[in-house]
Amino acid sequence: PLLLSHACLCAVRLDAYVYNAARYLESCIDSITNNTYRNLQIILVDDGSTDSSAAICDRFAANDSRIVVIHQCNSGIVSARNAGIRAASGDYISFVDADDQISSEFYTKMVAAIESEDADVAACEYRHKIEDVFSNQSSALCNNTVLQTFEDQLAVLTCAPSIRNITWTGPYVWNKLYKADRITEPFKKECLMCEDLRFNYDYIKSSNKMVVVTEGLYFYRLHDESITGVYRKKKGSPANGVANAELWAYIAQNAKDISKPLQNYLQARAAYTAHGALWRVYLSGAEGTYSAFAKEAKGIIRNACSLLCQDKETYGIHVRCAVWSCAHTFGIWKIFVKCSNLLNR
Repeated sequence: PLLLSHACLCAVRLDAYVYNAARYLESCIDSITNNTYRNLQIILVDDGSTDSSAAICDRFAANDSRIVVIHQCNSGIVSARNAGIRAASGDYISFVDADDQISSEFYTKMVAAIESEDADVAACEYRHKIEDVFSNQSSALCNNTVLQTFEDQLAVLTCAPSIRNITWTGPYVWNKLYKADRITEPFKKECLMCEDLRFNYDYIKSSNKMVVVTEGLYFYRLHDESITGVYRKKKGSPANGVANAELWAYIAQNAKDISKPLQNYLQARAAYTAHGALWRVYLSGAEGTYSAFAKEAKGIIRNACSLLCQDKETYGIHVRCAVWSCAHTFGIWKIFVKCSNLLNR
C-alpha cells in the first residue's frame, strides 16, 4: 500500500492511503498539488507497493519541494496512516486515498469552515462522479452545518436516521479535516475493518464542535481494486466480519450520554453487524474457531432484534427476517445458511 499524507503547515495536515494505485495516482497527486490552498506539506508513504507507485511518488517529490516520500515494508493501511501522522507537521490533518481526487478548493473551503466556526473537525460530502465534484469550484460560499454535541457528531459518523436529512458524510477519514493537536489516539491495529470509524469515534470524544460543509468536495472512485472494493472482498472472511461486529458492539456499549433513539440505533447496528459476522462464521464452518464470539453475537442479536426489526428505514425486509430468524429460530437459521452456501456454489 501507499499512503499519501498531505499536511498544511499553517492550518491543516492531511493523510491519504494508496495501495498499488499507479493507474490513478498521478491524477490524485495533481488534484492535491493544484489546490488553491498552497501551504501544504505532502507526505507520500510507500507501503510496499509492487507496481510503479513508488517511482511515481519519487518523481513528484523531485519536482515539488512540498512533497516528502517515505518508503516502508508492506504493513497495511493502519501502519501507513500512523506513519504519515508521525511524520507530518502542521495545525490540521486530513486523509486522501490515492485513487481518489479532491476539488481544487477542498483545502481552502475546509480550512475556512473549521476556522470560521472554531471547530475541532470539518467534514464535507463526497461524490462518486468526478464532474459533480469539480462543478463545485465556481461556488464562492458553502452551506455549513455546525454540530456541537458528541451525540450529533456520533450520529454523523454512524449515519443515524436523525442526521440523514442534513448530511451523509459517513465514518470515513478522507473527507474530513482534523486539528492535529486533538489527535490523541492513533489508528488501531486490531481494527481489521472500519479503522476509520474507530479513529473518528476516539477523536470526537474530545471534540467540542464539528462543522459539515454540505458540498461535494471529494471524489471517491469506485472500482474493484479501490479501498471499498477490496473491503467488499475481505468482509466475506469470518475474521474481518468478527472485527467489524466487535467494533460496532464496542461503540454501542461505550457511547455515553446519548439519547434513547441513538442508543437504540447503535444497538440495532451492532446486532446487524453481529448477524453478518455470524453468518460468515457458519457459512465457512468456522463456528468452532469463533465459539466465544458466536455466543456473544447471539446475545447481541437477541437483545436488539426488536429494535432492528422496527427500523424499516435502515433495514430491508430480507435483513429483518434473517435477523429475526437468527434470534428466535436459530436451528432453522443455520439450515438456511447452509442451503445458501450450496446454492452459491
